[in-house]
Amino acid sequence: MSFNDESLHPETVPVKVSSRPYANTDIFLEKRQPKATEPALPVDEEGTEDIYKRQIQDLHKFNHKKVKDELVEKYSFDWRAERKSLPPHLSQVSLQHSFIPRVGELVLWCPYFPEELDLIFDPQTGFYQFYSFAQKRFLGFPNWHGGVIAATPSSIALDGSPDFPDLLSNPKKKFAYNNSGFRVETFPDPNNDTDKSLSKQYKYVPLRQIRPLSHWQTLLRGIPERKLDPSVKYALTGMTTVSLLEKFRFVGDWPKASIHCKGIYLGAELIIVGDAVRILPPPTPTQSGTSTPTPPPRQNGCTDVLVISSIRLNLHDITPEHTLPTSRQLSTHSSITLVGRAYTLDPRRDYRLPTDLEAYFSHTHLTPPPPLPLEDIKSAFPTVGAKHYGDWFSLHAPHQKYEISFDRVLGRLHEAEALRLWTGMSQTKPDSMNNTTRKPSLSYDLDGVVAGRKYATQTDERIPEVPAGEIAWFWADTRVQALNVETFNGYEVGAGDPVRDKETLRAWRAMLRVLDGTASAQDVKDTRLPQRKGRQKGARLVDGRVVYPGDEEGEGEEKRTKERSFSLGAKGNNQMSMAGLAQDSEDETSGEERGTGSVGGGRSAADSGMDTASGREEEQRRHGHLARKNVRKGKRPAVPRSKMQIMASVELDTLNDDEDYDDDEDGDYDGEALQDILKGKIPLARGGTEESEGGDYNPILEISQSTAARSSSPGPREKRMKH
Repeated sequence: MSFNDESLHPETVPVKVSSRPYANTDIFLEKRQPKATEPALPVDEEGTEDIYKRQIQDLHKFNHKKVKDELVEKYSFDWRAERKSLPPHLSQVSLQHSFIPRVGELVLWCPYFPEELDLIFDPQTGFYQFYSFAQKRFLGFPNWHGGVIAATPSSIALDGSPDFPDLLSNPKKKFAYNNSGFRVETFPDPNNDTDKSLSKQYKYVPLRQIRPLSHWQTLLRGIPERKLDPSVKYALTGMTTVSLLEKFRFVGDWPKASIHCKGIYLGAELIIVGDAVRILPPPTPTQSGTSTPTPPPRQNGCTDVLVISSIRLNLHDITPEHTLPTSRQLSTHSSITLVGRAYTLDPRRDYRLPTDLEAYFSHTHLTPPPPLPLEDIKSAFPTVGAKHYGDWFSLHAPHQKYEISFDRVLGRLHEAEALRLWTGMSQTKPDSMNNTTRKPSLSYDLDGVVAGRKYATQTDERIPEVPAGEIAWFWADTRVQALNVETFNGYEVGAGDPVRDKETLRAWRAMLRVLDGTASAQDVKDTRLPQRKGRQKGARLVDGRVVYPGDEEGEGEEKRTKERSFSLGAKGNNQMSMAGLAQDSEDETSGEERGTGSVGGGRSAADSGMDTASGREEEQRRHGHLARKNVRKGKRPAVPRSKMQIMASVELDTLNDDEDYDDDEDGDYDGEALQDILKGKIPLARGGTEESEGGDYNPILEISQSTAARSSSPGPREKRMKH
């Protein structure tokens, strides 16, 4: 395996990185080239602060003391957008089985899978084909496609997470496949930057129509290459891509530092902290070029497993030049390593045995150490059924940790029962003599993974040319860049997103300041958000104009009094209260202004030649004009009144307008009784309802109706005037 001329620890991979420490190709280095007018604050090409460069600067500034900080990218749009979705998603993934596909993984999937058929391993031919139990015969090969998982089931609350029965059958679900299934999109050519139309060929399918991409050699065996869908080769081209996920902590100790991450996309799989991964066999001494002690020879294939506790981006040999904003790199060398506790199925590799071969074989009386107890295996391995792989032994002491390079990872350790179902081992009955089942091997896809990585090294045009047979990696910033897709789950992403222009980025940055409470007036304008319509809170309407809080300062006591006299926002300013204002204002006017039919003030309807109805209409118009005039003058009751009080004042004003009215003359009205009702001495007849405060029967309204009837007919005074 070839990387750079420099070499570090035999299990680390030195590569050069840019100021954003997760790109190692010249493609990204040229894009990160700082401009001559770039400010002192290190930023990327979108103007977002580069917090990794800032951490390196702080490490150098504080006298090279050890630093341990949490990474918060508060000025990054993507980081802020992921806060509500990514951490819960990673927590959910950590609780699922290892064999369940994860978002962003490359897989093999079959769009057409009849319900009545099953995918069975044919032991006679060694092929995986459709089998009909009704017809008891094989019916051909599935039409496999290469795809990417765009969405996982969203109905796990009711349907539950996919489990072992979903591997080969379709258990009954409460929701359709668009909620209970996986959205798989056909994977386009990563070397073609223009045609991404294959991403539109997607489908929601159950788990039994999906297989890991590492099974490609066994699943495609027997299918002619000309009949393979092109997307299969496109998916294999992404087998040597790597990108880090969720960087959350920076630990520095000059001149080195490390950035801790919660996940890593490695080839076709997503690996997170807490997973158990299989380790590739180590290279021979001639391949590594080092003189490190040689461990005892292991069994053929993969025998070691690492339970990950930390995923790190290591920065080696940091110099003061790397702290400058103009520097395109964070360190001289960098590497990605996985740290955790390691276990092995090979008893000869137990840490309690000597590592020297000669010493080991000279002490033939030494007995192998006992394997881990079952309880220790259950607590150490996150994978269900890890005991079914065999007896496990520790590769190191309990107080130590094991660290490997990312390219030493073969893949996740899947559940043993899932592996039996996939490989056809469950089709055969267990040994009746020993009553035991066959143990699955950790190397079931070793050849397929190695062959796929070699194929990707030669076909991925983003990887520099290397000698045939060697493996090189493409280090991308994000999974979208690694897969080079334009759309994902129906959304335009990466370079295919036309929204991230200069104006939009300025608006987004202003929105972040608004959310943080540090926005200026210009930032509010830059957000381009619709502003609040209507008058400002606290504004009032005075003399036909809007007065805002603080405008009345220094205007004089008289003007301030007028402005405080009436406000549309005050409680009780409705049509009923306006009616009350109109009647109150009449009390302060003269009889001539009121236009009543009294002898001493103005003309009556009979004197002017007008009938009673037209006189009342003219009187109502005059009263309305006077009410509006009084409102502008500020004549308004200080305390808002209830509907009952308003209606009572209307009736009292109507009665008081007639100066010679005698409440005992007709015998059907008693003014004292009305006052007692208003003062609460006499309770109302019925309880309150939603229609009126006094109930569905109101004596005041009945009195007002009788009064209106009397006013429409000639009263005693009018009769006397006619005579």
